[in-house]
Amino acid sequence: MLKPVEQIAADYQKECGTRINIEAAGSGTLLSKIRVAPNKADLFLAAEESYIREARAHRLVAEAFPVGRQHVVIAVKAGNPRKIAAAADLLAADVTVALPNRSCGGRKGRKAGPERERRVGRLIERSKQSGAKVSLVGTVTEAAQAIRLGAADAAVIWDVTPGSSDWSSSTCRC
Repeated sequence: MLKPVEQIAADYQKECGTRINIEAAGSGTLLSKIRVAPNKADLFLAAEESYIREARAHRLVAEAFPVGRQHVVIAVKAGNPRKIAAAADLLAADVTVALPNRSCGGRKGRKAGPERERRVGRLIERSKQSGAKVSLVGTVTEAAQAIRLGAADAAVIWDVTPGSSDWSSSTCRC
């Protein structure tokens, strides 16, 4: 979400003369900072609705409304050399997977329905085995980095996760 937000902020600053400071971080990190210093933030853009619910529970937001949509996707190396085409392909024993623990592969992936929940659960169970090719990482950004660095064949991320030409999102939504 960072690039469009930066463009909106630049346009607003140009039109209104008001400087906007953007702090980019994971939704949980930003929410923690707002809890500590609620008067230091004017806008909270969370990657997942659960963070908005938590902010509401702590009375940190006055109103909430959607500004965009994102979907859980499989990121693969550019050109998709492993020919990963579906979420079920992540279960192959020889496929190295980076699974974010605190975001789409964690909260959202576990709430996505019985079949998807079983696949995510099987990947998490594999991560606990010796020599497993499934790594639990903190965030979707870290999962995308695993693709960039060649540490994973695939990762479960949001379709708007920043990246580079080193990986691309599969057409498969997890």
